Amino acid sequence: MSGIQLVLHSPVAARFGLCLVHFLWQGAALALLAVLLLALLRRASPGPRYLALLLVFAAMALAPVVTYALALAHSSRATTISFASVSPQE
Repeated sequence: MSGIQLVLHSPVAARFGLCLVHFLWQGAALALLAVLLLALLRRASPGPRYLALLLVFAAMALAPVVTYALALAHSSRATTISFASVSPQE
């Protein structure tokens, strides 16, 4: 296997790809939330609208990081469970 194939078939690359796929729907949901917040705050001063969008953008920045951490925790837990389910032969 070449170096690029080793990288692409690694668990880290799989988790990274999972994060990118999940961010598609997470980003769309957060964009919808931003539209709803702007509709609710249309008569408000710019300060609250700016803060609402700033929080949405911060959530967009954190979403892939949280997804990666959850995927990492899930994969390590699944590995532990699979090793624990194999009993040694006596």
